[in-house]
Amino acid sequence: MEGHVIAAAATVLKLPRSLWLLLPLCLFLAPPAFAQLSGRWKITIESATGGSPQAGELRLERDGSTSGGLLLESRDSAWAPVTGLTSDSAGQVRFTARISEPARFEGQAEGDDLRGTATDSHQRKYRWAAVRIGPDDEYYAAPPRFRQQQIVIPAAEAHYRIPGRWLAAAHAAGETAEAEIARYRAVATRAGIAPLPNDSLGTAVLYRAMGVLNRAEFMAAAVQTLEKIRSHLPSDTTARRFDYLFRPQGTWLVDVHAVALARAQRPFPALTWESARPALAAAGRLDNPAPGIEAIPLALYRLFALSHSDTAAFHAAQQLIRQSEPASVAAVAALLQGYEDASQWYLAAVRFLVERRWIATSAGRRSPADLVHDAWGGETAIPDLQIRVFGYPEGAERVGIPADVLTLIVKPDNAPARDWLARHGTPDLIETLHRLSFSHPDRMLLDLGGDSYALSSVGEVAAASFSGFLEPRDAILLDPSYQPLLALGTVIHEWQHILHEHRRQVDPRARGFRLEGRQVMVRQLDPFIAEGMAEWLTEVILEPVSADYPIVALGEAEKRVSLPDENPHHVGYRLVRVLAATLRDVPATMNLLIRGGSEPAVIMSDRRLVSAWSRFAGADRLISRRGGPVLVPQMLFTVEDAIPELLESRILGPE
Repeated sequence: MEGHVIAAAATVLKLPRSLWLLLPLCLFLAPPAFAQLSGRWKITIESATGGSPQAGELRLERDGSTSGGLLLESRDSAWAPVTGLTSDSAGQVRFTARISEPARFEGQAEGDDLRGTATDSHQRKYRWAAVRIGPDDEYYAAPPRFRQQQIVIPAAEAHYRIPGRWLAAAHAAGETAEAEIARYRAVATRAGIAPLPNDSLGTAVLYRAMGVLNRAEFMAAAVQTLEKIRSHLPSDTTARRFDYLFRPQGTWLVDVHAVALARAQRPFPALTWESARPALAAAGRLDNPAPGIEAIPLALYRLFALSHSDTAAFHAAQQLIRQSEPASVAAVAALLQGYEDASQWYLAAVRFLVERRWIATSAGRRSPADLVHDAWGGETAIPDLQIRVFGYPEGAERVGIPADVLTLIVKPDNAPARDWLARHGTPDLIETLHRLSFSHPDRMLLDLGGDSYALSSVGEVAAASFSGFLEPRDAILLDPSYQPLLALGTVIHEWQHILHEHRRQVDPRARGFRLEGRQVMVRQLDPFIAEGMAEWLTEVILEPVSADYPIVALGEAEKRVSLPDENPHHVGYRLVRVLAATLRDVPATMNLLIRGGSEPAVIMSDRRLVSAWSRFAGADRLISRRGGPVLVPQMLFTVEDAIPELLESRILGPE
């Protein structure tokens, strides 16, 4: 029968029969009208009797009995379901959704516009209009709203307490400042570098790490080490990358000073360090350095650092420099630009040393990153290496907060906030949290529960801490003046801090963030345990490296002996060394340090140590703790264009 109808129609309309045979198939393949409505719509609803219109978002889809959702700015906690969606070929649209009461919407679709009327269950009338928005368009029916929990960072005592028995065990094992100096001297001698005199360790170490002290001696040792590294590279491709970084055109480029000079000489082949002397001297930038210090590279790097830390002071220095002879002024400008270029080279050079396999081990060629993976028992992502111009050789870690920890601290407070978080992710939310602040008088203290808390915000706590606080991602910050071969030890050291924090977050006994009632309590690591563990593990991990390349161990060894006796790196290193020597098991030592990282008493109660150190006794050592308890109030805030706006802050007392 169907064939006869098609044939008759073809005869009447005088169309080829073959086209009419395709008609049922075309009708079957044609998308239903509702499919053209699927997607996101920015909707405005206005009462027919007047009043302010409501904005919102309408999402239409076809999924069983539910046809999408409606979210209004006045009802932003959850999406109201859209049901009963129908449409026809003429563009008529009908569906049901809740305004203040369930309402039946009727309207007309015209391309990317919808408009019509709605009637609620009380027969109240509304006008509505909607325009299509793309799936990736940043539109929210109401500002995304979040609630940050109150955060408490306690300080139980005004001092750090180092157990006397632990100190006595370390002293009995020969872990003393004198022994550490002797180890340092042995490392320096093996590296072919003269150890620094005891009376100059406090200041000369920084100049050595910058490559401006006894530069010829250090450069010779560095080049010898790099030549050996190149001879052990596993492939021609890796060797070519090495040459591109460290020996382009056959000339060794070992640090930022060498690279800065080479880059400055591209437009000015005759330029030397001395070319900058007249302008630097005229600006009073050349001090009377101690013997052996390269005054001009040091002065230029300090200027470069000033340009990153204090632009006003840098511009003032430039004004003085410009009063000198033009050729020298141009030399200074070219060399400063050279340092900017060298900073990017520096990141590539350090990454090469961390990632590439140039270390001979019984398991074959390994990279320093491989050695870190082995120590921690599995693959661990290399933290992002970033430049931070401190002005002196330095490194610092930033520990990225896992998503499950962040959910303790800040939660979406409405449906748009959940959409915003799904779109932007945890790192963006943390960065937004860092920008959130509230007004409070400086040095204002809050007496609560018998303690006096300093009021603060997440961003202020992060800025006050050298290692940051609640960071969006793992990172290691490096000043580019730090000699790459020495900075390798710093990278591994800072990486240990990151891994230590991550490992304790999954250990219920050691977790650093805990929800207690209506607030998040932060358990900070004891710095002597944390730094001691990082120093010791760095030494353990790099042992296969320092055996063949002793200069790699020099930076950490020289740093330790240059620090005051009460510095956590110095004291903690000796404490953890004797702990490791007592347990004679690297994983067991790591696990104990993680479990007791916030409380030395947990470590001291370990039965193995109780037995091994029973003969030792001594008074606890108290070392002053800077700062006191901090309280970050609960904050309710919205986010627009990544800028938070505080709605309210609230200080919660004990429940």
